Amino acid sequence: MGCFHSSIRRISNDSIFDSNDILHLTQSWNIIKTHNLQKFAQAVLIKITNQNPLLRKFWMSKVSVDGNNYDYSQHDSCLRNDISWHIGLRDQSIQFVSILDKLISVIHDENHLKTEIRSLNIPDDFFRIEHNLLVTMTNCLLKNVREHCQTFNYDFTDSLEQVWNKFFMFIVQNMKIK
Repeated sequence: MGCFHSSIRRISNDSIFDSNDILHLTQSWNIIKTHNLQKFAQAVLIKITNQNPLLRKFWMSKVSVDGNNYDYSQHDSCLRNDISWHIGLRDQSIQFVSILDKLISVIHDENHLKTEIRSLNIPDDFFRIEHNLLVTMTNCLLKNVREHCQTFNYDFTDSLEQVWNKFFMFIVQNMKIK
């Protein structure tokens, strides 16, 4: 008899997210979306900015509150204090949530996900912020996802935490590539 050699090559799957990862991310994200999504986003932004003054300063410089951005008597932005920061927080949280939602909706296609991340048009000065600030953002997001899921009796296992962490780190890595 002879040897049989198949000419069909095995296609390697170099995908970072497998089907279980995608399932866990989308299930937990759907739970978050159906239970006060804006409050979740505001809590994330507050935790992130409270943990790092440099990041807070950066975001405060990017927020403009229509009709209330300048104190004309001082010729200075009113966003330099904590109260005025919360004025713009609602809009920022809505924008933040819509970005996350968009990225999770295309997670099944990593090339599309990379394209979406790069299309966010993150300003170059964002990356002047040290890398550990990006890690702080990731940790705050992860902590809030964990808390939010546990609030609604969704079992936030170590594997789910690893998937979310992998997702956030994927975003951070691909934000740097333009």
